[in-house]
Amino acid sequence: IEVAASDARPLFIRVRLLGDAAGEFDLAVMADTPEPVTFPLSLQDAAQAPALQQGVAVPIRLRRGQSAYFRLPAGGGAVATRELRDGTDTVLELLDSNGQVLAEDDDGGEGLSSRLQLDATRKGDAFVRASVLGNGSGAFELILLPADQTR
Repeated sequence: IEVAASDARPLFIRVRLLGDAAGEFDLAVMADTPEPVTFPLSLQDAAQAPALQQGVAVPIRLRRGQSAYFRLPAGGGAVATRELRDGTDTVLELLDSNGQVLAEDDDGGEGLSSRLQLDATRKGDAFVRASVLGNGSGAFELILLPADQTR
């Protein structure tokens, strides 16, 4: 269970075994130690940041409701998620410079991974927004693949 630090109200948790089973287990509360964010969290920040580099995997850990944004270089290829951890289900969206969604993919990669094909003839700035399905949280890698490695 993940609880936002901004949730200041008292919280309670009820824990039980399923059915009539007997048993025991440990319950642990772990403090969240935020990792430094190393990627843009908005379209405006992505427009000022360097473009995603071809073949360089970017590790991403998103908290509930966060999205990562990256400016895409000109040319074709594909952008994909991989190395999904702990059941993370990713969603990728191709955006124009105004934030309009041009294309979207949920499970076009392997399993729960996402994959967007990029048109080599596209004009203007383009961005990719990487999110976790259902406003969830999770960790994965994002990679820009060259056109000859997109199948």
